[in-house]
Amino acid sequence: MKLRWTLIRIAYLGKSYHGSQIQPNVDTVERILTEKLNECGASYPKFASRTDKGVSAIANIVLTSSEMSSELLAGKLTEKLSGHDVWINGFCEVKEHFNPRKATSRLYRYLIYENVDIEKFSTIMKTFEGMHNFEQFSKKDKRNNPNPEIEIFKISLSKIENGLACDIEGRSFLWHQVRTMIGAANDVCRGSRTIEDIRKALNGEFIYFTVSKPEFLTLLQVNYENIYFEKLKIPREVIKKHKLVLAETAFWDNIVSYLDK
Repeated sequence: MKLRWTLIRIAYLGKSYHGSQIQPNVDTVERILTEKLNECGASYPKFASRTDKGVSAIANIVLTSSEMSSELLAGKLTEKLSGHDVWINGFCEVKEHFNPRKATSRLYRYLIYENVDIEKFSTIMKTFEGMHNFEQFSKKDKRNNPNPEIEIFKISLSKIENGLACDIEGRSFLWHQVRTMIGAANDVCRGSRTIEDIRKALNGEFIYFTVSKPEFLTLLQVNYENIYFEKLKIPREVIKKHKLVLAETAFWDNIVSYLDK
């Protein structure tokens, strides 16, 4: 039988894992998926986006291959993942040489539970829109050495219960970039930094900014041109079994609203 190539859309609760990428002696999303895909007779997963320890995802994407149809593989993998905080919520068959890293856009959401003025915070965050050098807003990635010139398509804020949600959309992001952007905006709101400091850093000057906590960050979307996912719904019983804190409650609310679209 010929190999079939499948994109699988996954959600996971960040607090349960030491990030998405495989690491020795700790649970990661990649380790769990590699193990369960192997049990299904499928290949090693290739991720669209890397997330750090504590960061959740509603719709990260992995590519794998097997001799099964995409629908059958997604169903088997769903069964294998029972008991883990990783869930399949979509699948799509693609051509052999599809590269999941080459997305048209990625959307992250950061939840802010500090007492900040939404208009002021929005004005600060708008400084990041457009094409900039984000080297001073990221952690050095010596293995991959990515281009620090990143275009931020859009930043929007909305009120949520007890706080704000900040949505940041771009084609790609550097390591710790979103969390440092949020931390920098918070620093300006507290008075320890200025908007001018952000502008100087975007022009290459080293200025230290706070890196915000990972547990309030969620990868909401990874988008591709002409790729359409079949949906697999996460049972509501799974949601109900978790004892939720603020960040987790918002995580599940995001899943429900995303799948109900």
